[in-house]
Amino acid sequence: MKYFLFVFLILFSNAWAHKPPHVLVIHSYAPEDLWVKDINNAIIHEVERLNIQLSISTEYLDSKRNNDEEYFNSLEKVFDFKYKNRNVKYIITSDDNAFRFAIKNRKEIFKDAKIIFTGLNGYQSYKESWLKKEKDFTGIVESYDIVENIKLIKRLIPNLKKLYLINSLYTLSARYFKKEFLKAIDGTEFNIKFEWLEDYKINDLYKKAKTFEEDSAALYLAYGRDKNGYYAGFKRNVSILSKNSPRPIFTMLSFYLGHGSTGGIVTSGSTHGSMSVKILNKILNGEDINKIPVVEQSVNTPIFDYNFLEKFNINKRFLPVNSLIINTPPTFSEIYLANKVPVSIGLLLLIILLAITITLLVYLWERGNTKKRLLIVNAKLESRVAKRTEQILEHKTKMINNAKLAALGEMASGIAHEINNPLMIISLQASKISKLTDNLKIKESTEKIIETSRRISLIIKGLKELSIDGEILKTEVIEVSNFLESIIEISQMKFKSSNIDLIIENDIKPKFIDVTPVQLSQVLINLLNNSFDAVQVLDEKWIKIKIDENDKSCIISVIDSGKGISKEVSEKIMNPFYSTKPPQKGTGLGLSISKTIIQKFHGKLYLDKSSKNTKFSIILPKVNISDPKFNLATSYKNLRSDSTIQ
Repeated sequence: MKYFLFVFLILFSNAWAHKPPHVLVIHSYAPEDLWVKDINNAIIHEVERLNIQLSISTEYLDSKRNNDEEYFNSLEKVFDFKYKNRNVKYIITSDDNAFRFAIKNRKEIFKDAKIIFTGLNGYQSYKESWLKKEKDFTGIVESYDIVENIKLIKRLIPNLKKLYLINSLYTLSARYFKKEFLKAIDGTEFNIKFEWLEDYKINDLYKKAKTFEEDSAALYLAYGRDKNGYYAGFKRNVSILSKNSPRPIFTMLSFYLGHGSTGGIVTSGSTHGSMSVKILNKILNGEDINKIPVVEQSVNTPIFDYNFLEKFNINKRFLPVNSLIINTPPTFSEIYLANKVPVSIGLLLLIILLAITITLLVYLWERGNTKKRLLIVNAKLESRVAKRTEQILEHKTKMINNAKLAALGEMASGIAHEINNPLMIISLQASKISKLTDNLKIKESTEKIIETSRRISLIIKGLKELSIDGEILKTEVIEVSNFLESIIEISQMKFKSSNIDLIIENDIKPKFIDVTPVQLSQVLINLLNNSFDAVQVLDEKWIKIKIDENDKSCIISVIDSGKGISKEVSEKIMNPFYSTKPPQKGTGLGLSISKTIIQKFHGKLYLDKSSKNTKFSIILPKVNISDPKFNLATSYKNLRSDSTIQ
């Protein structure tokens, strides 16, 4: 028993002893930040390459979007909850905010974990102040070859007179960039003008890029936040600036490459991430972190994008000797050497396929002419059959509609005969009563009786006219506002009973058109009925008839509270037999026939896709009533504008 207990303890102690050390990676910015991605991917790749056994946790401070004291205090509480009892041995940080956060909290939260920093901008000032008291840290300083980049840009752009410096005032990194830039160029004469683009709203910066002069270039430093506090991703920024700019945009950071930057001597996040793991490996192998020197010298590489070198005709002979060029199109020999066996097989197969293809083409050519003629004949026959079928169906539907209209006409004539005489008597008697009395209430009542009688008469008249076959009638000059009154009288009660507001919008000026009133009535009632069906299911229910005009035309629009018609439906809505209604509610011919009627009047019926609501408009030629060839068929008394029928 003692033997087994001893073996168990030995095995357990070995397992505990080999538990991989916990490494916490803290990034200053968000995970989508390109610099952060490069560093993080390089850390993972280098750990796998060196086969180091680690337990890695990764955190993102997102300090470009959130950088006030309250936010960092909240972060400290979160980190304390997550890591105080997790025995973090090593911390790798990217950029300044993460390093300062780790230094500040490592005693309380991270139990004096050793820190390896990357991408640190403010190292020179830190080591002369608060960093003097700290130990157990090392890392890689983010350095920039500023003077070398300016000289390189001058060499690549021989006529350079101005260099735009794209750099925000509103982030710590950007302010550091400017400080380092001014310090680096102090005392050096470049014979070019520097112009800082640093206090812009992001969209204004994009517009400014369009105005870059022929003898200029730009150097993108850092523009993560604009003057309004808007955070813009680096990738999107560089991409849009590059599209807008007629001149090359250089950079000193590798992650801008491939997104619109021409290139430069660049600082690489991948290099920093890889070097941080190599330093960590030294520490794991027993080296004292305090004896590993901070890397302050440049570790930068000249990298350029082939596409932009070509776009701006930049001579590649002027590039530094050790330059890397990305996006270079591979030569045929490179493709062949890299894929020698597959390419050889592919070429052989291509030759075989070519021979087979030529044989088939000869065979098909011999048969093709006959088949082609047959297909043409077949297509013509199919087209004729389809067209004739459509005509038959349209004619059948039209005959049914005409029969219905004829029945409606007979009924309307009977109603008119039975009702018009009593209506006339009622109206005359009401007029007499109104003249014989001074009582205001009685006068108001008699006026309502007279108005109601008039409306009943107009409705009967409208029904009779609507039932007449418009094909047999001649056109007449009508005044639009008065004409619409009869249409409204027919539809008013239907809309009112369904709680739909019917609105007329018109100015006082009379407008005259030459049409067949019956057929125009059919078109407008069809449009109103379509709108009526459409708004039934909406919370907001209204239909508006709007009358406009221009120099030559009168425009009648039927607008409803619907939010428009989809692109797919709008492309087919005027076709015969196309309907969005159930089969029993529509034939699909209403709009098609309406369009034909309006075209007969030399007008146009169309769906206005630019309107935010569903809007059908009828454009008809205006008539000059002073022309003696026209007889005015309808008087235009009692014109109304902006009328609303509730």
